[in-house]
Amino acid sequence: DPCNSNPCQNGGKCTNKGDKFECECVPGYRGDDCSIVDPCSSNPCKNGGKCTNKGDKFECECVPGYRGEDCSIVDPCSSNPCQNGGKCTNKGDKFECECVPAYRGDDCSIG
Repeated sequence: DPCNSNPCQNGGKCTNKGDKFECECVPGYRGDDCSIVDPCSSNPCKNGGKCTNKGDKFECECVPGYRGEDCSIVDPCSSNPCQNGGKCTNKGDKFECECVPAYRGDDCSIG
């Protein structure tokens, strides 16, 4: 029985498959013997962000409108609200535009 040697690590459950074994890993681990840490298993990326395993760390690819390590920070500048060359600055969940000369208004649309 290939499961006799307890090949599944980190609490994984071993199933005998003839002369081979298969491990069912607990959340947080992956791999043939459950030895690889799976940081994406806890779904750390918020607001629809896509998680990628980077060794024992994770990386989130955020959808437009969010930023930060786990995509939890609202990014009001992502929609490019400042017109006519205005520079957008995040102010919490709001934005502020710094307009170029000759333009004014909340979004630099008044010329």
